[in-house]
Amino acid sequence: MSSESQIMFVGVSPKELVELISENVKMQIQNFVLDTPKVKQKDEPELITRKEAADLLKVSLVTIHDWSRNGLLTHYKLGNRTYYNREEILEKVYASNRKKI
Repeated sequence: MSSESQIMFVGVSPKELVELISENVKMQIQNFVLDTPKVKQKDEPELITRKEAADLLKVSLVTIHDWSRNGLLTHYKLGNRTYYNREEILEKVYASNRKKI
């Protein structure tokens, strides 16, 4: 190797150099992730949990369960968890309010 292609670090041990590089790479990745806007696909529904649905509608979990069982709310099962489409819930609420007027 010629002296032009060699880099010499004076006063830095190999372990310290690895730590410095690791910290810098980690910081760059974090900055990239924070600066990257989160893009939500238009076709991708926002699924919320039973608890979030109950909080959104200001009702109990039992009421959410009853409304799901009676077909008032459409639920989605992923494994053993139940989710609701936020937009569908809001549409049903708006539709029910329009009928009462």
